[in-house]
Amino acid sequence: MANLGQFLKDMKSGLDPNLGPREVIDRWQPAVEKLMKRVKLALEPYKDDLLIEEWNTAHSEGGIRYNLLALTIRFIDYQITIEPKKAPGRGGPGRVEASCGLNVVWLLWSGGDNWSYKWEYPARSEGPQPLMGDAIERLVEELLR
Repeated sequence: MANLGQFLKDMKSGLDPNLGPREVIDRWQPAVEKLMKRVKLALEPYKDDLLIEEWNTAHSEGGIRYNLLALTIRFIDYQITIEPKKAPGRGGPGRVEASCGLNVVWLLWSGGDNWSYKWEYPARSEGPQPLMGDAIERLVEELLR
């Protein structure tokens, strides 16, 4: 059962819903790039075991087309995809999805350097947690399980 209170709080925590498409893109693109650099930096100690590939995804905001960086992390026969899914605004945070098989984690951006994560599947009872410290390493480990 969904927690409506937490959902409503998450929806309100996004960027100003009155921003125009260009302003949303101008804030979202660099935030995604910083996140992807952060992921790559966190996984640098494991570069001999993990293959990390960058690629671009096409998006559109208010009729304006733009690209966002995405990552694929490969380990043996496993593949983690980290891909932007939803721009911030319209009352909600930006969302990047990290997935491996059936495991899915949402990385949520509410402006600035404020990233958090929330397990979408399998669902967990805790709400969004700050993406700090060794959280990226832990998420990669759990996604590969």
